[in-house]
Amino acid sequence: NTHFYFDHSYHFACEKECAIATVQYDIEVVVAVNRDNIFGVQFHPEKSSNAGLKLFRNFTRYIEQC
Repeated sequence: NTHFYFDHSYHFACEKECAIATVQYDIEVVVAVNRDNIFGVQFHPEKSSNAGLKLFRNFTRYIEQC
């Protein structure tokens, strides 16, 4: 039930195995992807208050462990 800031109505279509997070918005929308060493999100973590900061912290910890 975490909320992130979205500023648009388009969405990214990708191969199902690359999708690591989705939301239900009339249809299932991919909001985060990963393939090899590439990560991307469809929302704005920098504008998502505490949830965005936590995402950045968790991502940094993940990268440090690699």
